[in-house]
Order: sequence, then C-alpha cells, then structure tokens
Amino acid sequence: MKMQVWISLGAIALGLAGCAEPTANRADATPVTFSGEPPPKDVPKLLDVTLGGANLEAPPAGLDLLKSGQTVWIQLSMPVGQLPSVRRGANWESLSPDCGHGVVSGLDEISMPTGYNHMILSVVPGRPDVHAANIAACDYAIPPEGSPEDTPQTQFRVTGCFTVNEVAIPTARELVLQPRTPEACGL
Repeated sequence: MKMQVWISLGAIALGLAGCAEPTANRADATPVTFSGEPPPKDVPKLLDVTLGGANLEAPPAGLDLLKSGQTVWIQLSMPVGQLPSVRRGANWESLSPDCGHGVVSGLDEISMPTGYNHMILSVVPGRPDVHAANIAACDYAIPPEGSPEDTPQTQFRVTGCFTVNEVAIPTARELVLQPRTPEACGL
C-alpha cells in the first residue's frame, strides 16, 4: 500500500508532531510517498497532554485514559518555566533552564511532574537510532502574565511512540512510558 504524505519543512525544523496548520497547502510542503502497511488500528491519533501545575484534584486530562500495555503516540508538555528531572547514566539531575532551546539528547529517563500527587510519570525516550520518533525538546516560550520575572522562558515537551506500563504503588499510580519504534505507531 502506498501513502502520500505532505511534510512541511518548517514542521520538521521545529520538530513538531501534529501541526495545527494543514501542510498540504503550504508553500514549503513537500510530498513524500511511503510504501508499507497502514497504521495499526488500535494506535490513536496524537494524544496531546499538558501536564498541570501543582496540587491538582485529578490527573491531567488524557493521562487518566492510558492503560497498561497500550501503545500511544503522545505529546507531553510541561507548564512554561517548569522543567523535569532527567537521568543520564546513573545520575539524576534537574534539567537546566538554559537547556538549549531545541532537542535535548543523551537522556536515559525523564521524570515529569503531573501536578497530581497520586500520579507519577516517567518516560524512557530510547535510542535515537531505533526510536527516531521520540523527541525531548526545550522550546522558547513566553511565561504567563503574572509569572515571576525570573521564570525560565522555556517549555519542555516529549513527543513519541511509547508503550504504557502501569506500576501500582500503595498511594499512587505510576505510569512508565517505554519506547517503541515509529512503526508501532504507524509512522
């Protein structure tokens, strides 16, 4: 089966998945033909989840729908100015507010606060050569009105294809997103 897809060079440069603007009508869009099987029917469209600030009464919309063993194409965005903890090798560290505004590489695991005390979220991005659809990035962003002046002008996001693993712990639900190849999400 052949599929023709329009890819915007601007979308590729920014590393965006699921652009809000259709690219087929853009001047910089290029048609690309792929041969292969259609995407699996059980993989949803991009699930875009904005993680909360702090002390939410319920999990952020979208995370509550995830089930263990499910394959998801997901984009997780943190609030402007909040950054995750990351693991590189055996060491955990806070991601620097000056994270380069672009793709953040060399991460073995990302701990992303959900804003809900009873849900923990960890993301394993995988190896870039195998899990090419999985991207962690720092984007330039304007802090919301009323933010302290020293709020980092950064928004961290992770986009990719993952399998959900749920870990039951006594007082919370932990979701660990394990990397999948792009083909698992029909890419």
